[in-house]
Amino acid sequence: MEFRRITKDRETLWIEAKGTPVLDISGNVDRIIVISRDIGQIKEREETFKHQALHDHLTNLPNRRMFDNALENAKEKGKRSKRPLALFALDCDHFKQINDTYGHEVGDEVLKEFSNRIKQKVSDNSIVSRIGGDEFLIVQPDIRKKEDATKIAKSIVSSMKTPFQIGHLTILVGTSIGISFYYGDDISKEDLLKQADDALYDAKQRGRDCFRIYAERKQYSLW
Repeated sequence: MEFRRITKDRETLWIEAKGTPVLDISGNVDRIIVISRDIGQIKEREETFKHQALHDHLTNLPNRRMFDNALENAKEKGKRSKRPLALFALDCDHFKQINDTYGHEVGDEVLKEFSNRIKQKVSDNSIVSRIGGDEFLIVQPDIRKKEDATKIAKSIVSSMKTPFQIGHLTILVGTSIGISFYYGDDISKEDLLKQADDALYDAKQRGRDCFRIYAERKQYSLW
């Protein structure tokens, strides 16, 4: 068995114990010999591997694998509570140009700051994920009205208008955002993501540095 012990110094120790019964001449258990060892380093490595498997190495945000699970859970919760959720698809405007001009190291620092600014503008129960490159997804559960989502989107867009200071460089960065909503219906995760991507594409077509909301029949409401 494995168990934890708390020391007098309030430190946590992980212990592995293996017991072997010793029988008497009648075949009954006379005693048990237990050998135990400290497996703290093993547990730390396991947690590290688990974290790396579910998080983006650059921003430490949940990766696509973890996000997909979180989105399914949020959908189920929203269906039970009968409260919509909002899905945001966003990316860093002209990121390829930033990479080409300043190099990938600067680009990585831009993505770190980009993700930090997103996290500062969402609530504690939101899920922010980097799914690759400069592409990010956000799930915001418990949306009471569309204005709750548009307020978040406006705040994120506004936060990116402040220039990024990367070392001695001052870099202008914007963001485009597409938003879709889940109302507890039978729409699949893939279709919900596609709706957000379609709205993101519309935001880019309309000049970037803005957000758009997906509506039925592929019409876009301009907020």
